[in-house]
Amino acid sequence: MFDKPPKIEGSPVSAKAVLFARKNMILLLQKTNGQWDLPGGKLRPGESWTKGLAREILEETGLEIESADWISGWMGLNANDEHVYRAIFLCKLDCKPKKSSISISGEHVNGKFFEVANIRDLAIPEEYLSAIDHAAVRAGR
Repeated sequence: MFDKPPKIEGSPVSAKAVLFARKNMILLLQKTNGQWDLPGGKLRPGESWTKGLAREILEETGLEIESADWISGWMGLNANDEHVYRAIFLCKLDCKPKKSSISISGEHVNGKFFEVANIRDLAIPEEYLSAIDHAAVRAGR
């Protein structure tokens, strides 16, 4: 784990968000394989963490973020067994958590707001669960 976002060079990088809406709900996106994911994705060469994260969230959900606070990060493998650095950020939306406010891209089949306490039984990577817990503490939720 890294305690701050590293400089982006070399390995591909992915920025993901623990995206809180009002009423203590977070947004998760479901992949075609049934696994739940955090919104965000691969940054473009030369793109900053926050600009890339904001772009990815807008592309995947139609939602706009104004700020992102660093939570954690780690080096892992992507679906092609390539090393990728994953960075997790805390983001907040000033909206009611409604499915109708999400515009899902072709990368996912579903998007839904969940209470943090109700995600333990979902198909979601352990690293993401840990990052969600850290984000909830930081957000005071």
